[in-house]
Amino acid sequence: MKVNEKQFEQKTGYVLSEFYEANFQKLTYMLNKYVRNEAIAENLANDTFIRALDQIDKFDRTKSEFFTWLFTVGKNIARAHLKKESRLSTVSMDKDFDGFTLCEILTAEKSTVNEDVIVQQKYDYVKECIHSLPEKYKSVIVMRELENMTYQEIEDYTGLAEGTVKSQIRKGRQMLNKMCKRNLALLDEGEFL
Repeated sequence: MKVNEKQFEQKTGYVLSEFYEANFQKLTYMLNKYVRNEAIAENLANDTFIRALDQIDKFDRTKSEFFTWLFTVGKNIARAHLKKESRLSTVSMDKDFDGFTLCEILTAEKSTVNEDVIVQQKYDYVKECIHSLPEKYKSVIVMRELENMTYQEIEDYTGLAEGTVKSQIRKGRQMLNKMCKRNLALLDEGEFL
């Protein structure tokens, strides 16, 4: 939804350009408290204004001031950014191991795996590590990584809430990464387990 100045003023009681100029720095300052990076905070402030304008029909003047609503939109954007950053900073199970992703190692055909002794050892070792995980993590990792089930499918199968499924997969991946990392590095250096 594209909002023009007149629509914005009718909905909020403010002139868009004046409101933006008067409040952009305040919004950036607030967002910087979340992300602790001024450049990112400025980008998020711009994203906040864009999203707020796109969703202006959800704003209700009788429930809050526009500035308060805008800050709520901004906090949600900042939280989503931080969540995304934390996911990117954790080691993914698809991280490259000497030209192979962990997913490729786990799903490789035996004929392909047998052609490369190191890949075979990685495959065997990772599967061994998966099976040594505590049961609640092992089952969701097997479903996600070996059986390629979606989060929704895992949720339906286990009866667990989506957040619990994602949390257990994340924790299982972290545990698996800690178990595997050192020995997979040794295999990359040509040492055999």
